[in-house]
Order: sequence, then C-alpha cells, then structure tokens
Amino acid sequence: MEKMNKPLISVIIPIYKAEKYVEKCVKAVQNQTYENLEIILVDDGSPDESGKICDRLATEDSRIRVLHKENGGAATARNAGLNVMTGEYIAFVDADDYMELHYIETLYNTLSQKHAQVAICSFKTVDEAGNPVSIDSLHDESRDVNISVAGADGIEVFTGNEIILQDLQGHWEHVAPWGKLYQADLFEGVRYPKWPAYEDEPVFIRVFDKVEVAAASKDRLYYYVQHAGSLMNTAYSEKQRSTTIKMWHERIEYYSDNTPRHKELRNCVLQAFVAWNVLFLSLHAHEMTKEQKAELKREIKRYVICLFKAPHLYNSKESIKLAVKCVLTLISTDILRKRYTN
Repeated sequence: MEKMNKPLISVIIPIYKAEKYVEKCVKAVQNQTYENLEIILVDDGSPDESGKICDRLATEDSRIRVLHKENGGAATARNAGLNVMTGEYIAFVDADDYMELHYIETLYNTLSQKHAQVAICSFKTVDEAGNPVSIDSLHDESRDVNISVAGADGIEVFTGNEIILQDLQGHWEHVAPWGKLYQADLFEGVRYPKWPAYEDEPVFIRVFDKVEVAAASKDRLYYYVQHAGSLMNTAYSEKQRSTTIKMWHERIEYYSDNTPRHKELRNCVLQAFVAWNVLFLSLHAHEMTKEQKAELKREIKRYVICLFKAPHLYNSKESIKLAVKCVLTLISTDILRKRYTN
C-alpha cells in the first residue's frame, strides 16, 4: 500500500541530554516500514548537543519537525508535541530507546484488524550495550510479556479497564507511553501533569478509561533501555515516597465517583495501594523518619478493610494473604524486609 493511502501517524519524542542516543532512536523511526509519519522531536532545553543533532536530522527528512523549549521535564515535552501534532494516530518514543523496523506498521495493523483504539506490543529490556536485562520475574525475557496469547495471530483483545487492572497487578509497562499506538482523539482534554515523577500515571488512567477495545500483541518490538541511574534503579528518596503517595491519592479520588465503570476497579485500586504501602515499608522503613513511616501505616489502617471486599486485585485468597502482611507490617516493618530484599 502506498504511503499516502495510509493515515498519518505522529511520533512524539521528548529529548533531554540524549546526545549519545537520539540519532539512533530517530533513525529507527525514520526507517520504519510504515512511512507516513510526522516525527516531532521536542528538545526540552537540553544543555548538550541534542538540539543541534535534531536540527541536522530535520534538514535530511521533511517528516521531522523540531520544537525547542525551556526545560520542563518529559511531561511538558510530551504536551508540547501533543499540542502541535496533526496525525490521526499517536506513538510516543523515548529518546534513548529504539525499535524494530516494522514496529509502527505492526501496531497499526494490529489496531486496524481488531478495530481497536489502542494497539500494544511487548518489549525487550536491554542495557546501553543492547544486552538483555532482567527487571523482575514478571518481565523476564523467558516469558511472554504483557499478555497471554488468545489466538493464532498472537493478539488478545482487552477493555481499557482490563489493561488498568493488569497495571495494578504489576504490569507497569502499560503505564509507559511507549510500546503503543493510540487513536489521537483519546488525548482530547488529557495532558501530562508537571510532577517530579510518575507523571504518566494520571494520563494512563484517563486515556484507558476511554478505551473500549485495546489489542495487545505478544511480539517484542520495542527496546526499552535501562540505565544504571534510572528512576527504577535509584535508592529511596523522600521525593519518590511523597510523589508516589500523591499519585495513589489522585488515582483513588479519580475512582471515587459512583459510575459503573469506576466501581469495577475502585476496590482493586485500594487493594493495590495497600500492597504498595506494605512493600514500600518493608523495603525502605529503615531509611525513613518516624513520621514518614507513621503516614504509610495510617494508610494501611485506613484501607485494610477493602481486602475483605470484592472485586479483588487477584482473588480472595491473595487478599487474605495481604491482610496478614498488613498485620505483620504494623507490628514491625522488619518482619517482611528479608522476604522482599532477597
């Protein structure tokens, strides 16, 4: 099919201090088998040579548009791209990542075949040298990530709520903007907040709250580069703790109305928040002040009753196990520490 017979897809790439990676990333997008692209490079006030590299690449490809802005973080950079994009569909890429050459075409075909509003692919986690990295047992390279395969085509169809539930159960990659192709209208009235971290969370729940059909492929087409100093590898910080609590409170408030769609997930959200408090206290209580620990324990006491109500995050048996962990954590934050740190 000729390029112009296909709809325009806007690819938004926030860029900051990425001079070592950005050309590889952009070239991977330029060389996609799906050619009708609008490639928006958002230079977020990068102090290195990233902006100049973007400008040079734009002279070589008319599909590339470069935005230069003051530094405001990835959230403001994505918003800048969303504010100017003209495509019928949107894909986000991180400047230090890369993808298979048929990445966008496969996502588009997946979305079209299943009449979906979002197409999702699986991913590989690699280090800067391209070597596989194991993040956790849920995302080991030995497993099919994201989904259990339903059909011979390797594609499974979900509702937006089912994708949100999978995130609550540990599939954090669903929150990440990359690895997906979205209908552009899903972002009408939705923008990223300027938070110091976890700014993807409120956008994720608002976008997928609109989704009736999401199609997920088992194909690992996106390469997520894990850096030694990335957020996922950093030690405890008070900013991380307080921002995460803010994120959970925002999510709980969002699901606190009485709409049937939100009722489906509210108790699961509360149970996931309780589980996070138990895990965070077990891992980091020894690094926290007495007041900081007390705040998380109050959250456990406030919501522990939700563990005995349906719907459950997993099932009633797992909820009972979590209730026991709550009691142990409230007795002593050291009891479960060995379990979670080994």
